Amino acid sequence: MKPTRCLSLFFLLFAIGCAEAQRPAGAGGDDAPTPTTNEAPTSSETPKPAEQSANTAQPTLGAEVFCKAAQGRDLPGVVRLIRALEWDDKRVGYIAKSLALNNGTAFVEVWKKGDADFAAFVLANGISESDLQRATGYVLMFEKVDAAIVTAKLKDIVGEKELQALVAKPYARDVVALPQNIAMTGKLEKRDNIDFLTVKGSAAERGYAHGKLLGSSIVKLLQQVSKDLVYLMSAGKNYEQIRVLQYTSFDFTADEMTEMAAMLRGIEETVPEAERKIGDRFIDLVDLQACNTVADWVRFGCSSCSIFGKLAPEEGPVVIRNLDYLVDTQQLTTAMPLLLLHIPGNGRKAWLSATWPGLIGVYSAMNEEGVVMLIHDSNGSGSRHVGLVPRSFGPRDAIERTGAGDKAIDELATILRSHTTFSGSNFHCAAPDGKGGMQAAVLEYDGQEKDEEGVTVRRSGDTGEKGDYIIATNHYCKRKSDKGMFPSTTKRYRELETAMNERAASNTRVKDGELASVLEGVEMDHGVVKTLHSVYIYPVKRTFGIAFADADSPAPREKRMSFNVPDMVKQASNN
Repeated sequence: MKPTRCLSLFFLLFAIGCAEAQRPAGAGGDDAPTPTTNEAPTSSETPKPAEQSANTAQPTLGAEVFCKAAQGRDLPGVVRLIRALEWDDKRVGYIAKSLALNNGTAFVEVWKKGDADFAAFVLANGISESDLQRATGYVLMFEKVDAAIVTAKLKDIVGEKELQALVAKPYARDVVALPQNIAMTGKLEKRDNIDFLTVKGSAAERGYAHGKLLGSSIVKLLQQVSKDLVYLMSAGKNYEQIRVLQYTSFDFTADEMTEMAAMLRGIEETVPEAERKIGDRFIDLVDLQACNTVADWVRFGCSSCSIFGKLAPEEGPVVIRNLDYLVDTQQLTTAMPLLLLHIPGNGRKAWLSATWPGLIGVYSAMNEEGVVMLIHDSNGSGSRHVGLVPRSFGPRDAIERTGAGDKAIDELATILRSHTTFSGSNFHCAAPDGKGGMQAAVLEYDGQEKDEEGVTVRRSGDTGEKGDYIIATNHYCKRKSDKGMFPSTTKRYRELETAMNERAASNTRVKDGELASVLEGVEMDHGVVKTLHSVYIYPVKRTFGIAFADADSPAPREKRMSFNVPDMVKQASNN
């Protein structure tokens, strides 16, 4: 290993260690929805992950068996299925914990009374059959999975034929029905040597074009992420455990599943069989789901600033941002950047995003009316372990449904409140106000739904801003959180704050030509962590500026490209 790489891995371990050291006791795992000692409802003991060896079933199987076995049965049947596993109160308590029930103790007590009482309690408290299945499957994932399977077979919970089918075919893949023929409506171009992908039409058409045109790149990224030391160290899980979460924890809409399933078909038609494997199996739909939840299980830093009013450049109000993320050991995240123009139709807004092949969520994006959404990690957390919306999919739904105007920020917040998340986020958003100006805010968002239904809206002036600006890094400024922060987040925040306050004090505008140097002041370039792209968005003008990092330089030091989003949507829609 090269000395610089050794130093980079040391930096990663140090950073993770610092974050752990700052986390208060009882906060649980940093990001991903997994039980920990601190979360135990009735005992200091915790379920132990199944040992990984050649003779031990993978955790995925346990969740699949449970989910599939209970499908199609009435609720008392599901209750009998859970009881047949002969769990003690502690394990039953974990089911309540995963569902974030207020009355978890009552859940356990009613469980002891009998099936009928328990089934009535579940129905009375509005716990869906699907959530009960998945919460139990989630807990099952931490048991001795092979032993649980033997128990299931002996008690005739799952038939041998059904069990074998589960081993051969993942649960999620069964539920997507694609049209026999899918039209090719997409287009792949090069813009300054960067892939620019346009997809439009139905969910199936958009996904198929994505997979067909970028199949080889998607496969390479999936293969790398599934085994990459940097990513798995940061996630704190092996890849099979991450696949399990796609069954037990995350919710995908029918359109999202269709889009990914059609992407898989496009990949299968483009990439030879021998080249599209992870280990000894073919890449499947669950791999695409896992890749699209990467922001939930691997997290790092970002910095952004909206500048408006008296501080705005002469060109108009602007939003600038660095996306800082991990660089895999093969550096594919710097070698394969993507600009994605997504035109969904059916009344939803088109949007342009900086992203990577295979990802269909929103990371740094603006829609055709100038509404901006930028994802940042933050120090919030959640309670539920099932029924979660992937972090990049909530903003996608919001940006597709929200137009410009003075109510845009409130509309974005309302839509996010309808999505349950686990990890904490700062979503920096902006929109033309319809009067020639721009409104901007940071939506401090997490899964603590009792607190403002999960979203606190922070606007300029709420936390001491001395001018026409608002900043986001990786901590909450207004919303409460008991979690520790990544060490550099306040430093980057103060760097931006100082730069803006100096301009406000001197009553001078920030010039467009100075924006890159502002972002250079908070860039990351630490080997395994780098500023992968920087955006320069003028919402009122509807222009989206972007610069991508390369192997040698972080993004703020690279050339900026600019695109007028409405013009690009019009051109693509007419072709």
